[in-house]
Amino acid sequence: MAERSVADPHRGVTAEDATAAVRRALLRSALALVAGVVSLVVCAAVASIEDADAVAAGISPAGVGGVPDVLFAGAAALAALALWLVPTRTLLVLRWALRLRSVRKHGWRRGHATATPGAPRRIRVHSDSDEVDDVDDVTVLTCLLLGGRGPTPLRKGPVLLGGSGRAAVIMFCWGGRVEAGREVR
Repeated sequence: MAERSVADPHRGVTAEDATAAVRRALLRSALALVAGVVSLVVCAAVASIEDADAVAAGISPAGVGGVPDVLFAGAAALAALALWLVPTRTLLVLRWALRLRSVRKHGWRRGHATATPGAPRRIRVHSDSDEVDDVDDVTVLTCLLLGGRGPTPLRKGPVLLGGSGRAAVIMFCWGGRVEAGREVR
């Protein structure tokens, strides 16, 4: 990270730091997707053991089999978790990959965020740069989360706005947190 200065409202957060934060969000989603797939494989293995033992013993899989009922109940709970993880994390991996590509293509812009009263997902970003004329004011609508951390409590202050359009990312410099969003003009 760059050296931090008291006079720098962005706290020394650079474009490289922000891009790394987007990569970490993508990696977290990918790891959760892998965990979901592994969970499904484990559940399928436990279910096949239960079915094989039940067929060999001549009883139904729902009854008493070779695998203890506690293990089978645990596998069922794991399957429920995996059935939630796989689709949601697949979607998140695709969304974060698109946002990372957009950030690499369009870069990051410094700005100052202001929360919109009554609309917690709508954030107004005022550009700090005099160089760019068409990005003076941008409204970013943050995305609904698919089971992750809640919205950033501090929704105003210095930010970096990355990407553009439907693949925008806003990084709050005071917490170092990125949120997916889309620009609405």
